[in-house]
Amino acid sequence: MSRTLCTIQMREIIVGRNMAKKTSFGAKLAERIRAEGLDPKSFVEKSGIKQANVYRWLRGGRPSPENAIEVAKFFNEEPAVWMRLAKYPVGDPATPDEADQEWATLRQSFPWLQNIIPAMTRLSPKNRKLVQDLIENLGDQDSGEVQ
Repeated sequence: MSRTLCTIQMREIIVGRNMAKKTSFGAKLAERIRAEGLDPKSFVEKSGIKQANVYRWLRGGRPSPENAIEVAKFFNEEPAVWMRLAKYPVGDPATPDEADQEWATLRQSFPWLQNIIPAMTRLSPKNRKLVQDLIENLGDQDSGEVQ
């Protein structure tokens, strides 16, 4: 892509001509970058976030949860706001106290659980389902309900 074309696309993103293609995350990011008196390039330099990611989000791409949090930190804003803009679920229907108590009980009963959960999140959906089915089947065997 030529430098001129890239500059034109960048200018269109900044002034909002590509709004229809933007996600709410990208639109909010463009708005906050402008409000800080920055352009995308300066934002990249100051935030330390990869340039390719920032331009992809400004064009409508979806950030990872970790990157959404990094953006929130840069602007000193609540991460949940940026997570919602990126269409990630935020919050728990249970009150924080109930959820914290339940998690504390599980951690005490199953100390190895803290290591399993991060490992499970790194699995593919297919492998995650296999592990879940295995655990459920083992539980059924222990209770005498083998299918």
